[in-house]
Amino acid sequence: MNKGLLSKKVPTIIGVILLISGISGGAFFIGREKFTKTSPGAVPKKISLTNIDDQQFTVFWKTEEKTTGRIKYGETSGKIKTTVKDSRDQLSGEKGEFYLHYVTVKNLQPSTRYFFKIGSANKFFDNNGQPYTVTTGPTLGSPGEAKIASGRIIDSSQNPAQQVIVNLSSANIAPASTLTDKDGRWAIYLNKARTPDLSSYTLFDPEATILKIEVEGKKETASAITITKYAFPVPDIALGHEPYDFRQGPVAEEKAPSQAKIEPKEEKEEELVLQEKEKTSSQFTLEPLTSPSADLPTTVTIDNPKTPGEKLSSNQPEFKGQGPAFKVLTIKIESLENISGTATVKKDGSWTFTPPKNLSSGNHTIYVSYVDEEGENKTISRNFTVLAAGKSDLPALTATPSATATPSASPSTSPSASPSPETRKAMPSTEEGVPKTGTTSPTFIVFLTGLLLVISGITVLISLDKREKSLS
Repeated sequence: MNKGLLSKKVPTIIGVILLISGISGGAFFIGREKFTKTSPGAVPKKISLTNIDDQQFTVFWKTEEKTTGRIKYGETSGKIKTTVKDSRDQLSGEKGEFYLHYVTVKNLQPSTRYFFKIGSANKFFDNNGQPYTVTTGPTLGSPGEAKIASGRIIDSSQNPAQQVIVNLSSANIAPASTLTDKDGRWAIYLNKARTPDLSSYTLFDPEATILKIEVEGKKETASAITITKYAFPVPDIALGHEPYDFRQGPVAEEKAPSQAKIEPKEEKEEELVLQEKEKTSSQFTLEPLTSPSADLPTTVTIDNPKTPGEKLSSNQPEFKGQGPAFKVLTIKIESLENISGTATVKKDGSWTFTPPKNLSSGNHTIYVSYVDEEGENKTISRNFTVLAAGKSDLPALTATPSATATPSASPSTSPSASPSPETRKAMPSTEEGVPKTGTTSPTFIVFLTGLLLVISGITVLISLDKREKSLS
């Protein structure tokens, strides 16, 4: 009876278990699908790649709703494992949600290709089934004197636009970007900007290079065109405003105080003020230069090395030349080291450049590139040879002397010579250590011997004294 009952209950129990398993599994997969499904508002849009140099790159994008953002990258498409958080999350140590996402990947290798995917909300996005790619640039020399384009972004209510993205570009400048701070201010180093192919620092005229500025806000955008003359700083840019054109300089929207209506009773006071201004301005009148066309160079030249193929005995020479005042030069030395850098012509028309590291012995060529007055790129070059150490008596062309010679007294004022002490012919050998000025062992032995003799003498005297007493 029990067997029959058991045989009827076992299939029922198994069926119930299978039913519960099926319901649980279905609920799990439904929940998982719901969890992994990304909202359309979290899909990255307006993806841009900027700030690429030899060690980093920046990716920024926009989403229609506030979400978390991150980048996952690697050196091969099959091993994209390293995750980098939003730049603001890196500073705060927390996971924030933003409309504008800005991630800078640092500590990379130069001239290396990287693969990456964009993480938004709970999903990673790629480029139509393939990861995005970026190749870092080569390592360059010093970027030279700092040149910083800057400005302020405001909203339609004239309030600072915080954490909006400013993107700067030009015909000969690879895109560079930054985030505004709490005051809506931004700054980008133009001297660190590279050419679009990343091979060198960009050439730009500090007065006339055209710059394009694009601002990406949460809901609104803005853009402006200016020239480098008016980029230090750029006038305020308002989100939602029609495109700005600052190439002719900032436009004053308000009348100057001097244009205000003056009451008759203040005429005398105004005259006194004008007289004071004339006195003040006369104190700061610049003296005209004497024959500027004759004294200041109008073209860029290389003066050191002076002639083609010149032989230099220094492996870190100082290159010199002349050019128009304040002209920015891009320097490149082709050799085993491939050194690059920039130099700015000084007010007196001279320029100098010293390689940041030693040059190897052998043949080298220095290239100096610049933008002339007509906006054309010009390059001059000079080949030279660095001699191996000890192979030349030529003077070293270096930035600063290593020592200064002290002149000896003239023969007429020299004191009479004194006999020189005899020169030592040989030095004691120190192969087995430096000789010591005395040892303790002999002294200790002599001391013990003396002490034993004293004790023996006292003993003999005592025994003799006892013997004499016994005999008496």
